[in-house]
Amino acid sequence: MNKNEIFKIIQRLAVLKGAPVTTERAMMYTEFLAQFDSAKIIQALEECALELKFFPDISDIAEKIEKIQGGESPVEIAAKVRIIAL
Repeated sequence: MNKNEIFKIIQRLAVLKGAPVTTERAMMYTEFLAQFDSAKIIQALEECALELKFFPDISDIAEKIEKIQGGESPVEIAAKVRIIAL
């Protein structure tokens, strides 16, 4: 999944939740989510859409991804990705 697709999903989720987001905020979400597997991104955002009353914070999405990954936090995974990339 490329960043443009993630960006569009974030925008659709915002519309669904009745909380339009700025382009800057959607880009921040996109940059954060781009490091994860497409299936995990979609599952986490679907869970947010179904379970949360309002548009999710980054921390809400991070918690969903952590649960999907079996307890390893997105921050820990992002750190590993950065170390491998170096």
